[in-house]
Amino acid sequence: VSVLFADITGPAISEVSAEFPEVRAEVTDGGSGVDPGSCSVTVDGIKAPASFDEATGRLVWTATRAFAPGPHDLQVAAADRAGNKTATAAQLVAPEPFGLSEVIAYPNPARGPSTIRYRLTQAADGVKVRIHDAAGRRIAALDGSVAAGVQTVVWPLVTDDGEPVAN
Repeated sequence: VSVLFADITGPAISEVSAEFPEVRAEVTDGGSGVDPGSCSVTVDGIKAPASFDEATGRLVWTATRAFAPGPHDLQVAAADRAGNKTATAAQLVAPEPFGLSEVIAYPNPARGPSTIRYRLTQAADGVKVRIHDAAGRRIAALDGSVAAGVQTVVWPLVTDDGEPVAN
């Protein structure tokens, strides 16, 4: 008795993870096996080869160019050794460049505590608000919130040594 099976199903693409600058996916094929040379990622219509580890079934692609901040159309594709192709769509979101803006101290002039407001375009590892006098000497340092968005820190108008300052 002889049985002949035909491989007519393309690889399965699952667990697509698109966290800029890297795209990862799980690619499996129960038939003839995944053709490593067929693995690709297309971003905004531009196709690029992706690496495929046959031992783990992991497809990986890393961006080699900058992308405009925001969402980008993404397609992960692979074929098996029998030529069956599969593709799946996802979205790649390129983050805004890190930035600090809207730094405002109020009230100004101040007779009591002063609030310093700032905006982070994305979360930071740490925020240190340093206050300098008119001569450029650092007189106070405050720890600020590291979360993205508008944040505030209150300065009680005293130096790090506890000395009051005038406005």
